[in-house]
Amino acid sequence: MNELQKVAKEYLAAEHDAGPWHDYLYCDPTTDKLNDCIHKEQFMDMNHGANFEKVRNKPISELTFTEVCTYLTAIFRHNRTSEGTVTRFTEDGTIKRLLMRCLEVEPEFEEGI
Repeated sequence: MNELQKVAKEYLAAEHDAGPWHDYLYCDPTTDKLNDCIHKEQFMDMNHGANFEKVRNKPISELTFTEVCTYLTAIFRHNRTSEGTVTRFTEDGTIKRLLMRCLEVEPEFEEGI
């Protein structure tokens, strides 16, 4: 089990409540830990803009580990320019579904994406 999968298990076991008018990224410790992890070289998709277009309409149940990393990178990087992105994807269950998929599939890479 790699570091992202360990963080995914921790995230899925935790309660998530940013409270009114707050962003999960700044108020929820497990979301903050996930943000730190996805920004590590081995999980961050440096070409997430172009790669996200390839996976955004694909069912989460069909994503590879690398595609899950692409999707998560796009969410957390987009939050830097559009605050509330992480909140939206947390509240609609997308981050949870992505992390569940992360635990279902084996990584297909040894180093970075």
